[in-house]
Amino acid sequence: MARSIRKITPDGTQTLLAGSGFHLGPAADGAGSEARFGPFSKIFLDPAGNVLVSGGTEGLRKVTPAGVVTTLRAPENSLWHVADSAGNLYGTDGPGTHVIRLTPGGELGTVAGSAASEGVRLGALPGSLGRIEDIAVMVRGAGANATRLLLLSEGSVLLVTIND
Repeated sequence: MARSIRKITPDGTQTLLAGSGFHLGPAADGAGSEARFGPFSKIFLDPAGNVLVSGGTEGLRKVTPAGVVTTLRAPENSLWHVADSAGNLYGTDGPGTHVIRLTPGGELGTVAGSAASEGVRLGALPGSLGRIEDIAVMVRGAGANATRLLLLSEGSVLLVTIND
């Protein structure tokens, strides 16, 4: 299994951004081919152009455009999905029933969902979200003061609005 991050340009040129290709050992931070990745299941970009990887044994790791890899959060039973335009990262807790947010300042908190979530129940937050499979951020309109997340949960697409 290839465990590296590659950059592919519009003309099809591929270059190694980070990782060593085929690696079966533990994950390690570092620059370029010195970095090591375990298995991961999510990959996304933040507003600064960093690549973020999450899942498996990775926790949450950032790869800069220069290929420098750092661990932002150790493996913790959370899966990170997406970043908004303000640099907030959104993910799910272990059972996938909460939406969690990590701010650029390092604050971690629950923004939607509850421990007693069974199935999807619409209404005011925190709400009951069932098992969240994926998250996407809707682009903000001019002057908007809320973050809108689309959640895929139990075969439904839910719109969650979080006032900032």
